[in-house]
Amino acid sequence: MAFIAIIILNIIIGIVQEIRARNLVSKLTILSNKPVKVIRSGQETTVASTDLVLGDLIILEGGDQVPSDARVVAGSGELNESLLTGESDAILKQKDDDLLSGSYLTSGQLLAEIVHVGDDNYAEQ
Repeated sequence: MAFIAIIILNIIIGIVQEIRARNLVSKLTILSNKPVKVIRSGQETTVASTDLVLGDLIILEGGDQVPSDARVVAGSGELNESLLTGESDAILKQKDDDLLSGSYLTSGQLLAEIVHVGDDNYAEQ
C-alpha cells in the first residue's frame, strides 16, 4: 500500500508540474511591447505596438524589432530572422520586401507599411 501511495503522489506532482509549465509557455511571446515610431496623418508620433493598425507607416532603425508584419516602402536594411526561421545570417531587405514580425533590424533604416496586425502576424501563428 505504501508503494501505491508514493506512485499516486508522484503522478499528482507530475500533473501539477505539467500544467504549470504549459501555462508559463503560453504566456511567453516573441514580440516585445515597445513603443514604435509611426507616421500618421503626415506627422511622426510614437504609439504602443498593440495600437498599430493596417496601413500605418512605421520607422525602423538598427536594433528595432519589427512589431507587426509589414512591407518595405523606402530604405534598406539587414534583418535578423533567427527567432522565427532559425536562419542565422542577416537578410537584406529593400523596397517591396516583406518584414516578418518578431525579426530584428540589425543595420539600416526602413519605412514600412503594416500589412497584418494581431493574430494574423507571422509570429502569432
